[in-house]
Amino acid sequence: METCQVLKTWQVSIQQAETMRKNERYINEFKEEALERLSDIETNLLGMENRARPPGPDQVNGIFRGVHSIKGAAGFLGLNQIGDLSHIMETLLSMIRSGDLIPDQECIDALLSGVDILKTMVNQPESSDKTDITRERSRLKRIVMNRISPETGEKMETRVALLDLPGENAGFEIDEYTLNNIPSSMSLYVLKFDLKMREARSGESPVALIQRLASTGEIIESRIDAPLDDLHRDMTNVPLMYEVLYATFMDFDMVSEETGLETDCIVPVPPERFKAGREETVKEPDDDPEDSGAAVPESPGGIAFENRPSNRPEATADTENGSVEDSHEPENKTGTFKEERRSSSIRVPESKMDRLVELAGELLTVHSGLALEAKAQPHNRKLVSIAESMSRLTGELRHITLGLRMTPIAFLFDQYERFTRDLSMNQGKRIMLTTEGAETELDKKMIEQIDDPLRHIIRNSIDHGVETVSERIGLGKPERAVIHLSALQSGGNVLITVADDGRGLDTENIRSHAEKQGIIDPGVSLSDSEIYSLIFEPGFSTADTVTSVSGRGVGMDAVKQAVENLRGRIDIKSRKHRGVSITLSIPMTLAIIDGLTVRISDAYFVFPLFVVHECVSLGGEDLKRAGNRNMMDFRGRATPYIHLRKRFNVDGTAPDSEIVVIVQSGDGFIGFGVDRVVGEHKTVVKSLGKLYQDIEGVSGGTVMGDGSVALIVDVGHSWADGVRF
Repeated sequence: METCQVLKTWQVSIQQAETMRKNERYINEFKEEALERLSDIETNLLGMENRARPPGPDQVNGIFRGVHSIKGAAGFLGLNQIGDLSHIMETLLSMIRSGDLIPDQECIDALLSGVDILKTMVNQPESSDKTDITRERSRLKRIVMNRISPETGEKMETRVALLDLPGENAGFEIDEYTLNNIPSSMSLYVLKFDLKMREARSGESPVALIQRLASTGEIIESRIDAPLDDLHRDMTNVPLMYEVLYATFMDFDMVSEETGLETDCIVPVPPERFKAGREETVKEPDDDPEDSGAAVPESPGGIAFENRPSNRPEATADTENGSVEDSHEPENKTGTFKEERRSSSIRVPESKMDRLVELAGELLTVHSGLALEAKAQPHNRKLVSIAESMSRLTGELRHITLGLRMTPIAFLFDQYERFTRDLSMNQGKRIMLTTEGAETELDKKMIEQIDDPLRHIIRNSIDHGVETVSERIGLGKPERAVIHLSALQSGGNVLITVADDGRGLDTENIRSHAEKQGIIDPGVSLSDSEIYSLIFEPGFSTADTVTSVSGRGVGMDAVKQAVENLRGRIDIKSRKHRGVSITLSIPMTLAIIDGLTVRISDAYFVFPLFVVHECVSLGGEDLKRAGNRNMMDFRGRATPYIHLRKRFNVDGTAPDSEIVVIVQSGDGFIGFGVDRVVGEHKTVVKSLGKLYQDIEGVSGGTVMGDGSVALIVDVGHSWADGVRF
């Protein structure tokens, strides 16, 4: 008897553990989906704010569906605060959608503030119900109540019962305003799902079901027949019924096919129950008021919907003089709305992706060893054939594996629009952020590491680069400044440019502050490019006062350090009163790179191929002169020369002539003397570990085909102490 009781207790414990794992999976699934939708919602709200005329129904519907979907999933999971805040936001959006309210600055600010709180709660769902949403909820409700007529307010408070429908407990109760705003072309159904049976048969989780229903219609109301506490207990043998009042353009057969429900689980609501007596005056804003001839209203809160083209002016950088001008339309336009990013895909934990990249790298190392064996045995045709096939397959695997980690840089660009908006409003400036090339892909880890540098540059542009409104008017510039953010793939690199149409860099002012701060000697001769580079010096700042935004001299120094850590480069172009263009050139990925392998005695070194300009031979007196002066003549230009054998204390006898690898460094070149060039090599970048991480001039290592280790030369490292001028 005791044994049976122990077994029963053990089975219950296993079932409870499985239930907890499922709940955690549902929460994580909701979190990922909700954060993606909130990002889209924020982008579209900013587009609505910048739009030249009232938004059309498609644009508002996109935002409404996102909030609606979050509310539905939060309600199922018992995340009450998320559901409550989403509900009041949904009400406000419903008024915009029906034409009862034209969005103004106050409205957009309140919705964006709601998005911020939702992000906070979604990121920490387990403590979301402890979040105080009183301020945001009151603010949104005040806007709703101040913009509606007494009649509309009464409808929002009046509940309408849809009772006595076919089927047991099929009735729902909703407010009259929601009922009246269901488009007359939609049909209304009560859908009944057994969530446990559905997940067991199709593998579709409740959260995924709610998201799918929200994409093909609207969940007006929903309920679950178990208390929320029961969702966290084991109910293996008990059906978990989820009932939905669902509005959709689909007919009965299409609903059955889309949901997979049997006909007895779909209860149509007779049209007379929700259409009889309703007002058929639901207004849908015209997508193009100009074409309709209707007057375009002016919003009272600061967003003027003017009859003007809605395209943003693009800030384009003149590649010759570095100027930035307002010109033709950019790729993305004010008032355009971001489509929901939905595709056929599966979510994979990042740790598994990292492991896959590691294994692909190990396979490349094994292939290198096989290729060496094949090269040593050219008459072994079978081995040569296997090595060639292996080369093709590993190359394709490398391409696909790295592609899986590639993410459109739009992931970052979307965040900066809100960042620019809030910071510019805080400083009383009018600034528009435009983007181009947001579809350019970059390794996800690179995107994470380049985020802070780009924010520093944009912040610097807003604080220092862009003039105040009065200054711009005095210079004959448009009141609204433009910061243009662009990305472009160039070989194995991505070029990210931040350009503004502001003051430009004042070389005299920079020089003066650099001399005062002891960074340069007074009167030293510097080119414009060298003066521009001073803004990256530690502690340097041209600000006369320290603010919460800048003035401490740490921002641009951090930018330079971060970019160099990514083995990237920074290029600055500027013209006074025309603007500044800062371009970051960074590799697409740091996991596997194309490298140029060189040899010094028995030691191997690798240079990232994208920085290699060319290789030249140096011998005789030229080599002796270069070794003595640490300078060499490269095409008539004095170029720093580093003798790697001496720098890394490599044993062995130096040859009579050397190969000098010329690499690009900033606006100039540096020559590195080596014994010979081995060739190009697919380099799997490995960390050197804590013991060797402080070795200067080395950024990592890689394993060669014969098992030896090659050091990756850090071209971004300052080699100044090895050069005597």
